[in-house]
Amino acid sequence: MNGHKVGEYQRDNSGSNSFIYDNSWLNSPGRRSLSLSLPLRPGRITGAAVYNFFDNLLPDSRNIRERMVARFKTQSTEPFDILSQVGRDCVGAIQLLPSGAESLVQS
Repeated sequence: MNGHKVGEYQRDNSGSNSFIYDNSWLNSPGRRSLSLSLPLRPGRITGAAVYNFFDNLLPDSRNIRERMVARFKTQSTEPFDILSQVGRDCVGAIQLLPSGAESLVQS
């Protein structure tokens, strides 16, 4: 968020989504939750709240999502798959980057 690592969005082998806040973010004076549905706390957050938060970063239109799949060669219209390709350019202050990648935002 705004060039700082907040946490990790993950999907396991069963397809379940999870999010975990990074310890550096939890200890940062500027820390805040990504959403009221993703409370700021240590440990893995799972369930519909995680899926819905990341799903809402994408267009609602099924047609547009299918065009994104075709253009970016993603595996499906699922948020994790699409955001793995276009997450650097989300609306607002959030960027989703592959592990080890650096933010485009200068801190």
